Amino acid sequence: MYTTINYGVYMAEVTKSSFTKQPLKRMIKSAGAKRVSDKAATHLGKVMETFAEEVLVKAEKLAENSNRKTVLKEDIRMVVKHKD
Repeated sequence: MYTTINYGVYMAEVTKSSFTKQPLKRMIKSAGAKRVSDKAATHLGKVMETFAEEVLVKAEKLAENSNRKTVLKEDIRMVVKHKD
């Protein structure tokens, strides 16, 4: 089953999140929520995965343009800094 996520520029078809529910629930609770449903945690995981995929694809292109095979922390920082 595919889920379409559409948050402005973040849109992708994902089947399953790579993140587990409990850490995501803790993250949501640390943001102030008293209770968190499983579906909310799962959806957050999918959104985070979509964002990460977009960042990593662009970071890989930066590494490639710099004649490197290794993606560096600086590549990811640059992508996130210029995400707008």
